[in-house]
Amino acid sequence: MLLLTRPRLRDFQTAPTRPVRINWKHPLAAGLVGAWLLNDGTCRDYSAFGNNGGALTGITITPTASGPMQNYGGSGLITVPSASSFQNPLPLSMHFRMAWTTISNTVVFECNGNSGVSVQTSAYQQGTLSLWVGGPSQGVYTTSTWNDGDIHDFLFSFSASGGRSVYVDGVDNSTTSGTPGAPTYASSPLYFGSRNGAYGYIGMLSDVLLWNRSLGADDAAWLAAEPVGMLEPI
Repeated sequence: MLLLTRPRLRDFQTAPTRPVRINWKHPLAAGLVGAWLLNDGTCRDYSAFGNNGGALTGITITPTASGPMQNYGGSGLITVPSASSFQNPLPLSMHFRMAWTTISNTVVFECNGNSGVSVQTSAYQQGTLSLWVGGPSQGVYTTSTWNDGDIHDFLFSFSASGGRSVYVDGVDNSTTSGTPGAPTYASSPLYFGSRNGAYGYIGMLSDVLLWNRSLGADDAAWLAAEPVGMLEPI
């Protein structure tokens, strides 16, 4: 795996107002349909589609060793209006960084609940992280528990045939569940932090990236080292 010489995550997160853009020649930018850094008081989409979220409700910004992250206290919510650009059939992949300590079942972010795509804590087992696609308990969850309060890097990937994996800090940590169906979105918004107010997430979140393609082990390792390496200063 070749790492390109690009600014690292902390180069942008330590100065979140610095003007940046996607370098569309970067290999990880291929198929990117959403890029919400969530490292300041906005929910700006840095992808070409510009699907920005609305006002932040019940969310604060917390400094970390690698830069600021949005902190959700259980009542946090951001709504991104419905858009076909991020409402994709399989294949799909999503990346994000998060840290939490709770054991309750919460929604980190989702579009159209369990019928679409839904990232949830402790949905299958306490302390694990799941992505359900096209129905409840249909998808993949982490084999290990990760609610240790440390910041971890997650990449979920689904192929067109339903093959799926989750990588944590660049390493495969997958247990599959059920048979994922085609996600249905029903013109639903994308919600960060809860299911439109229910199942509120308690923890930190940043660097949410969505693709309309399936990413693999090399991509997971690259993203763990350079989560937003495809960004460049303007």
